[in-house]
Amino acid sequence: MRKHSISALHLGSGLVVVTLLYSACSTRPSGVNVTPGGTAGASSTVGGGSGSMPGATGGSAVGTGGSGTSTGGGGPGTGGTTPIVENDASCMAFTPAVANVLEPVDPRTANLVQQLTREDKLAMLSGGQRLASDWWTIDFNATGAEKIGLKDMPMRDGPRGVHQLNNSKSTTFAVAEARAAAFDVNLEYRVGEVIAAEMKAFKYDVMLAPTMNVLRHPGWGRAQETYGEDPVLVGKMASAFVRGMQDKKMMACPKHFAVNNTENNRGDGADEPNVNMVLDQQTLRENYLRHFQMVIDEADPACIMAAYNRVNGLRCTQNPELITKIVRDEWKWSGMMISDWWATVANQGNTSILAGLDLEMPDNNAFKAIDTTVPTTRIDEAATRIVNARLKFAHDTDAYKNAAENPAIINEQTHKDLAKETALKGAVLLKNDNLLPLGAMATVAGMGKADAKSIVVLGPDAMKPDTNVSTAGAASGLGDRGSSATIPPYAVSFYDGLKTAGMAKGVTVTTSGDASAASTADIAIIPVTMAWEDEGEGYDVGQDRENLTLAGPHPKHWGDTKPAAFIAQAVAANKNTIVVLAVGSAVVMEDWYAGPAAIVQSFYPGQEGGNALAALVFGDANFSGKLPFTVAANPADYPAFQNTTGDDAMVDYFHGYRKFEKEGKMPRFWFGFGLSYTNYTYGDVKVLCTTGITEGGALNVEIPVTNAGMMAGDEIVQLYIGYPMTQQRRPAKELKAFTRVSLMPGETKNVQFRVSARDMAYWGATGWVVEKGMHNVLIGPSADPTKLKSASFTIN
Repeated sequence: MRKHSISALHLGSGLVVVTLLYSACSTRPSGVNVTPGGTAGASSTVGGGSGSMPGATGGSAVGTGGSGTSTGGGGPGTGGTTPIVENDASCMAFTPAVANVLEPVDPRTANLVQQLTREDKLAMLSGGQRLASDWWTIDFNATGAEKIGLKDMPMRDGPRGVHQLNNSKSTTFAVAEARAAAFDVNLEYRVGEVIAAEMKAFKYDVMLAPTMNVLRHPGWGRAQETYGEDPVLVGKMASAFVRGMQDKKMMACPKHFAVNNTENNRGDGADEPNVNMVLDQQTLRENYLRHFQMVIDEADPACIMAAYNRVNGLRCTQNPELITKIVRDEWKWSGMMISDWWATVANQGNTSILAGLDLEMPDNNAFKAIDTTVPTTRIDEAATRIVNARLKFAHDTDAYKNAAENPAIINEQTHKDLAKETALKGAVLLKNDNLLPLGAMATVAGMGKADAKSIVVLGPDAMKPDTNVSTAGAASGLGDRGSSATIPPYAVSFYDGLKTAGMAKGVTVTTSGDASAASTADIAIIPVTMAWEDEGEGYDVGQDRENLTLAGPHPKHWGDTKPAAFIAQAVAANKNTIVVLAVGSAVVMEDWYAGPAAIVQSFYPGQEGGNALAALVFGDANFSGKLPFTVAANPADYPAFQNTTGDDAMVDYFHGYRKFEKEGKMPRFWFGFGLSYTNYTYGDVKVLCTTGITEGGALNVEIPVTNAGMMAGDEIVQLYIGYPMTQQRRPAKELKAFTRVSLMPGETKNVQFRVSARDMAYWGATGWVVEKGMHNVLIGPSADPTKLKSASFTIN
């Protein structure tokens, strides 16, 4: 069993409890689509249980109506846990749960490995050997060992659905960045479950997901694939996804380890420029490894993928500090370390396997050169990790081998419903000058335009998303064409979703490519989408989006018409204009922000994008998404995006909201920001550990949150820890926990958090250090310092 001491810091511990304090109404207004309450309401735990017991250890929400989902649980909790009391024993001593999926080692493993020759083992440590006719399929198969009953192991990419290689379809969810905006680990767990089910239905064995690289700069081409700029948010969401997958007996493979934060010159092969990410140990440990440690502790993935880039001079696939010293010796992880595709160097197999790489993909260009100087014990070690993982996931059983394919699984209504839920919860309302919601729900919400009878959807993206497959093999308007590309069974465009909903409400919906046509309707809606040629995986086009405005080269498919100018023309014709940003990350909007009455960031919303947008615009659902990154007013306020030469890229300690707060810069939108059709108020923070906590204990706090508006909704309650007395290099505050709380109008719930003192440690000269003294706990709706309620506590 894996165990950790303070020297091998466990991250992501604790729990969240949500209890009902007061409710002014007992019924939900008609037409409002929010997370339902219950009589025993369930949330998952912070830090969760093991991979096989999601939400089992640490506690679940209680209280009538409670349905908040906390940071770190897997599936829904069971409810009924007693709320945290003042001076609970955990203030002095708290031991978080650690997931154990791969341990203890299956007792059959050693005997099976002993039956293999050295050649058998080496074959199993690499991908399939391709033929001209089947190279693309073979490139996603790891070689099996028929002698011991293990067939080849097919893999597929994610993370918004199964990336098929044969034009087969799969459910297409909102991208991971949108799901991060939902701040809902319960939702992410369920996404993992459904993708696992579809993987099994197509007889695949390993999901090469989640992508969990921290978003250092919003121009990163694969921003859409990850969970934002904060390592705790990334770690919690990734852990939930992995638990959801692996609880359904599907191997998950988080990627890309580590510091893979740029696409340009990431280095897809030995002969290509290979960027070197240069950073000190504190920056590495706190900002770029913390979330990987969390996913190991909280979910114990079967596999981790080593990245293309270099870190402090060494390729990740040849970096013993990363893939052995840290992952194995410190974190005690025993899964398979595999390479990204062609991230090894031909004929340098000795270097990679001795550094700690277990499986080379997609071929054996490096490992074929492994010679007798590599000890048999190291080859046995790699083979043991692979065989053990495959046994743990039942790859030796007849039920697994003989399972029939079931491509019809994508037609299941539960999969469609979940896709819509990801789009609904992930959409962020950035601006609303009393324009939304439209129609009858404006009366319920006490805001919006009740008399809207006509809508015109403007611009070249009115019909996005769609299922037109481009020559690059990606569905249009759904995101990247790279390894995250999917082909959905259908896709509802923004126009079609609005038109269908409008017909039922007596609202006429038309479309036009002319900005001046905004004057022909009560409401104008302008979707702006990026495509794979604007931002995406590091192929020949796309890659990183270094211009973050809508007045530059992006989106390319708009041609000479720039969205910023188009928006200005539409606003001049109709002030009741809504801009919908279907993009992967942040857009700098200072040149047009003042114009439209409302701005929505939908991200790439998946196959149900149009239906979700319609439900939100008409108020059939309430906005609840919060930004998983900071949106700058000035793009120069982001860290330098040094990614153009393939040489050294210096990685600073501060990025995201930490950098803005340190430098006193005011962003357009803070991390965690998002509007709603209702108003939430926060009471005072109460520290439940009145005499302080120990470095082996946990901080317990509570805060009442009230829906002070007229419409039901979900609020994302965010907890940060600040270090006002520190003499170390530390951020002003760091996100440590969050929860989604469902509230009826007039309803108040008491939200309790538990955060381990060890989660507050910093990386010092000799390792992790829990800093004693006075600190602040800050709770509120975003990282905006002016919006947070705070209290002090002491670590003794």
